[in-house]
Amino acid sequence: MTAEEPTAIDPEATPTVLVVDDDTLDRERYRRALCDDHRLVEATSVDSARDLLVKTRIDVALVDYRLSDGHGLELAQELAKLDIPMILVTGVGTEHVAADAFKQGCLEYLSKDGLNTAAIRLAVTHVMEKALFNRVIDEKRQKLKQYAQELERVNEELSVFASFVAHDLLEPLRSIEDSATRLGQLLALEDEDEVAQMLAFHHSESKRAAQLIQRLLEYARVDHARVHFQTVSLSEVVSKVADSLQAVIESSGAKIRSESLPNIVGDPLQLHQLFQNVIGNSIKHADGRAIEISISAQSRADHAWEITVRDDGQGMNSEELQSLLAGHMKRGIGLEICKKVVLRHQGTLHMDSSPGQGMTVSITLPDNLQIS
Repeated sequence: MTAEEPTAIDPEATPTVLVVDDDTLDRERYRRALCDDHRLVEATSVDSARDLLVKTRIDVALVDYRLSDGHGLELAQELAKLDIPMILVTGVGTEHVAADAFKQGCLEYLSKDGLNTAAIRLAVTHVMEKALFNRVIDEKRQKLKQYAQELERVNEELSVFASFVAHDLLEPLRSIEDSATRLGQLLALEDEDEVAQMLAFHHSESKRAAQLIQRLLEYARVDHARVHFQTVSLSEVVSKVADSLQAVIESSGAKIRSESLPNIVGDPLQLHQLFQNVIGNSIKHADGRAIEISISAQSRADHAWEITVRDDGQGMNSEELQSLLAGHMKRGIGLEICKKVVLRHQGTLHMDSSPGQGMTVSITLPDNLQIS
């Protein structure tokens, strides 16, 4: 242990008590009171106590106020930094000394007048229990703080996400509403051909709305679905994604080329979602161009794979890219799903683009995840 490392009280272990007192008789009194069920280490000065703190794991410290090279409160801050509860003992106690002791972090204050075995044992037990209680409370506070920060992040994310989801969902509904009005007019005119076309349009827009709702459900499930980490062939994942998107690929004229891709540990369903969204977004936003999408992988020195998905589409400028990454630009639900999947795999996602130069999506995934 070093002076920078905190100790932790183990309720199953024999407690180690640091006694700092330059009076031989007082040290003997502490031995008689505690030696049966405590391990004692002794120091007679501030400096010798500091040496023991570096070398020894301490559970509680009994420190005399007056020592040969100073006073015991000089150790208070160091003990507090190491999370070691301190009892200040003095034969010249005053209210001022007691107040100063508690102010500097001591958990107990004892006067040597009338000090006996029962009082010593009670004080040591009390401060150890109090220190353990304080530690549990601190851990709970820290967890609550983390939960609050996570809740704030999720709320902010949901606020941004809701804005473009609303836009996406309202678009087909407005189209259906407009076409319903037109359909009524056509029925009045008994224009069967136009009615048939309008009904087909209704069907198409209804299907699009249903697909958007399905994507929204997928997004909501990413955070809560249990992940099943297993060895996954990324080559197989990309092949299955290409099969899933076959109709879109053929109608758009897109080409997908992939180099030899590695096996990694991950959730196969979520990795399928990830690559289907990345590849699908490239095709969707190609504006009718027959783009080529290339997928490659490179091993990194930090135990990770960098997967690069590059297309030769229209690209975008830096301002548009930053807006997209911040979630302020309409790009569909797919990108948000990608971010969540990568985060659940302890990876990173980076996008780079410039006008006329296409889009490059770099996905870093660790190669040392544990199979679950």
